[in-house]
Amino acid sequence: MAQFHKKTAVDASLKSVWEFHSTGHGLLQLTPSILSPRIDRIKPPNGPAHADISQTLTEGTKIVLSVQPAVVGPRITWETEITERNYTEDQAHFIDIATNGLLPVWKHRHQFIAQDDTTVAIDHITYEPPPAVPTAFVRAGLSIGFVYRHHRLRSVFDAPSSVPDHK
Repeated sequence: MAQFHKKTAVDASLKSVWEFHSTGHGLLQLTPSILSPRIDRIKPPNGPAHADISQTLTEGTKIVLSVQPAVVGPRITWETEITERNYTEDQAHFIDIATNGLLPVWKHRHQFIAQDDTTVAIDHITYEPPPAVPTAFVRAGLSIGFVYRHHRLRSVFDAPSSVPDHK
């Protein structure tokens, strides 16, 4: 299995960063708008499926996200399940595992560590490229995507009025 790791410091409290990552709204904020991201369905472990991005994503929640990389053409669907969530006063994490998507294996651990007045956000991904796709190609895509994601995360807390809102 291949590994990818990215971390950044965010000028915000652990609680604020955790709450931001606890809804579909946060996920959409961190996905490039050029991909036209959309949450098609959220299925909580004990309730009906819906598309309300303001609801807290709990352990056992299944999410169907789709993107459209080109202006025309089919949407690409990614299905994931939150398999673990834990929050304490000095650190927090959650794990999502893809159940259907472009990569045969995807396990993403989102970790947040309080450090003074900031929070360190760490993304650790274990993945497997599809057959005949070089790992270096997938890693390059992850690098680009997570540089953007971490820049956006810092922007949300440093200058929230300058961050466009996905609806």
